[in-house]
Amino acid sequence: AESVGLAPIVGPAGASDGVEVTGIQAAQVPFITSQINETQAQESYSATYAQLAQVAESFLSPQSGQDLGTAIQNVFNAFTNLSASPEDMSVREAVLSAAQSFAEQSQTIDNGLAQTESNALAGLPSLVGQINQLAGQMAQLNAQIQSATAGGGAVSSTAPALTDERNGIALQLASLVGATTD
Repeated sequence: AESVGLAPIVGPAGASDGVEVTGIQAAQVPFITSQINETQAQESYSATYAQLAQVAESFLSPQSGQDLGTAIQNVFNAFTNLSASPEDMSVREAVLSAAQSFAEQSQTIDNGLAQTESNALAGLPSLVGQINQLAGQMAQLNAQIQSATAGGGAVSSTAPALTDERNGIALQLASLVGATTD
């Protein structure tokens, strides 16, 4: 919200000749603004974290097939059986088979997590470019706001709109990098 300062223009013989805009003031509630910024930054972080955790979980606990816990349990069971019958060749082969299955499952998980990491890192150059673009826009707006308010107390009519635009860019930056703004 904005408020406009007006002053009467006194014409000849004391008659009113209208009003003059003496300033425009943007109404701000710093506490609420900072709460919104913090919430938005936390939400952005949490969404990214949840997305990556969900992908990792799909490798560690797949919906179909054997998971890593089952594979290691099969290895332990095979060794338990081997300790009871160390001379039995079929039990020995079961140990090797269970160990091979565990190794393959571990390799699959490692490959999947490495691909997830690679995919996450692949998006960084684009994100950095977007952040740099927004930071450049913010710098330009800051210069324009400074020029609009440099008139010795009289605020240009464009300053509040520029400030609102800058605040919007600050919120975009905050959501991209998980930061807060004041």
